[in-house]
Amino acid sequence: MHARRLMRRYAKWGLVASLVILGVGLAFAVGSAIVAGDWWLAQRPWIEIGMRLSTLGLVASALFGGLRVSVEPVGWWRLAAIPSAIVLVSFWLFAFTVGLPTSGGTETDTVTILYSVPQMLAILVVATLEIAAIPLIARWWRRGTLVDEADAEPVPADA
Repeated sequence: MHARRLMRRYAKWGLVASLVILGVGLAFAVGSAIVAGDWWLAQRPWIEIGMRLSTLGLVASALFGGLRVSVEPVGWWRLAAIPSAIVLVSFWLFAFTVGLPTSGGTETDTVTILYSVPQMLAILVVATLEIAAIPLIARWWRRGTLVDEADAEPVPADA
């Protein structure tokens, strides 16, 4: 029982850390695009830092989110993670093994792929956040309150 609790804790804090990295990366990337006035005109060091952090955050969030869904007692809510997991696994597997076509040929650098196709970045962010939200939704649905094991008293869901 202690190992399961430890795994849940690592999955939870790993997911929190990777979501923070994803958020910081998206803030750098989108912020530099807003300052430049267009996604394609963003200044090189800032958009590159943002895209690299976003890619790292996406990969880590997908891994820790999947781990968290698998070790948390979420019941049938695990089924809700299947479509997003299929999208994420198929993208990363295809991008790492085959590469995606860009303007100059087949590209295997995922940062370049996500920069070149911002719609794919948006799809991956939404799929990752959907997997990350499943334990919270399942806890709220099951108890009717938002309760964490570390909290002393439950917080009503409508508060």
